[in-house]
Amino acid sequence: MISFQPTEEELAFIEIARDLARQKIRPLIHEKKEITDKYDRVILQMKELGILQLELPEKWGGLELPLVTQVQILQELAYGDLDFVQSLPGAGDAASLFRILPENERSKELREKFLTEEMNTVAYIDIDRSYHSVKTSLHLGVENLRPILNGKTPPVRLGETCNLLIIGLSDSTGNKQLCYVDDPGEYKIPVDNRLGLNHANVAAFHFEEVEIPPEQVIASGKEAEIILAQARARIQILQAAKEIGLARAALDYATEYTATRKAFGRHIAQFQGVSFQIAEMAIEIQAANHLLLVAAVTGDQNISQALPLALRGLNRAHRALRFATDRAVQLLGGHGYIREFPVEKWMRDAQAQVLLYGREKELLHEYGEWLVNNHKEVARS
Repeated sequence: MISFQPTEEELAFIEIARDLARQKIRPLIHEKKEITDKYDRVILQMKELGILQLELPEKWGGLELPLVTQVQILQELAYGDLDFVQSLPGAGDAASLFRILPENERSKELREKFLTEEMNTVAYIDIDRSYHSVKTSLHLGVENLRPILNGKTPPVRLGETCNLLIIGLSDSTGNKQLCYVDDPGEYKIPVDNRLGLNHANVAAFHFEEVEIPPEQVIASGKEAEIILAQARARIQILQAAKEIGLARAALDYATEYTATRKAFGRHIAQFQGVSFQIAEMAIEIQAANHLLLVAAVTGDQNISQALPLALRGLNRAHRALRFATDRAVQLLGGHGYIREFPVEKWMRDAQAQVLLYGREKELLHEYGEWLVNNHKEVARS
């Protein structure tokens, strides 16, 4: 029997995340101040509690928590505001990559670079399998046995503030490459982020004949392919957790609003057209959360077996997030489009989140590919 029940210690951590989200993050975002002393204090508190290092390996200064525990913590944090959570400094999505990396000289050098005071925020892009919905011209050529980067990357979270950019892609010969670029600020280009996640420091990068030194190639070939795939599964599970957290916030807000406001002498929630929409939101979120927890438990046991489950979980989390935030805006009526109410921002953040991490149809396509390939392998055996 699979149990998702946290231990007492994990439950205490989840309670801390819940208190931070509802007592500090939500009020902070509501004040609409980008950088304030209060913001800095909240970030410092989160760092001291280890919330910025949940996924990082212990050798990288992290807590190395199980996926299923992180899922429950991140759901509580994102209940405060997904935009805020996606803006947090540190390893970001690269933490999952660091968790997968084998111990060798290249990974040791990268760890030392990351742990320096100046190198504390990382942007990570997996070009080949993610961002299907965003066109990219980035390619990696080979000249005199040296990899050369050319072209433009898709938008990447933390790109605006990162000190280190890690890229996974195929070179001109079709081999997978995992490499990094030091101090990528000179290659940074701004992106229009008015849609949502305005504080997530999203940026793209443009390279022209940028040589990648051998010491900055982390892995190549089959090794890079395995590392990228396993890191991708962990990232998808953790991003889905954040989405479920925001979807729950939208559900709770819409439920409270419709239960306390009146129209034509009756509470809004008493109207059938409203009540069944609330029910549909709850069902979508619960279904997505179940798939996510199954993926997280499987990932803790064997991350290679979690690859298709992560795709399935993120797909349903996307669907639940967009459905819940869209319905919340509609259920608030005219108030849903006013910035004094948080649901319009949550809806915009949901759209931006899906664009960053692959739309539902791209995830379905990838999951379908896995199903077909797995069927072929079973038939051959």
